[in-house]
Amino acid sequence: LDDPKRIISLVWETKREENGNFLLKIKSPISIYNRTHISLSFFAYSYSWDHEMLIGTIAPGETLPVPIQLASATYMRLAIKRSPEYTFLSKTNNPLDDYNFSERLMVLSTSYTSSKLHRTSIVNSGREGEGRLDYHFVVNVNCIQGISDIFVEPVLRIIN
Repeated sequence: LDDPKRIISLVWETKREENGNFLLKIKSPISIYNRTHISLSFFAYSYSWDHEMLIGTIAPGETLPVPIQLASATYMRLAIKRSPEYTFLSKTNNPLDDYNFSERLMVLSTSYTSSKLHRTSIVNSGREGEGRLDYHFVVNVNCIQGISDIFVEPVLRIIN
């Protein structure tokens, strides 16, 4: 992450406004969409990094562009912040210590235009003797012309 010669991908969008001005929008090539009913945090990872990096937390129905410096990640984890009584002190300063999280999902696109579907879960365990609450998700990684959209949805949605 600290390499100043590292190649960083950007998406440039230009638009001409009614008054004749041009609007230039520079953004990350990866966006994450939370289509669930709970807030989710996301972590990025690449083998060249020392540890996983927090991308951010997304409220239900919201979108998060992946910060440009983390857009070279090859893996991603979904996570739910633990309540304060379940967190513990870590000697490793690992940012994942305060979260229940999924396994790593490969989000690196396999071609310029590709689509990949993952199924994952987060075990959200409670106190001893209490039940646990598992969350199951479908993660759809769509890459169109080098721009990736990652959609996180529940495995089952009931519409009444």
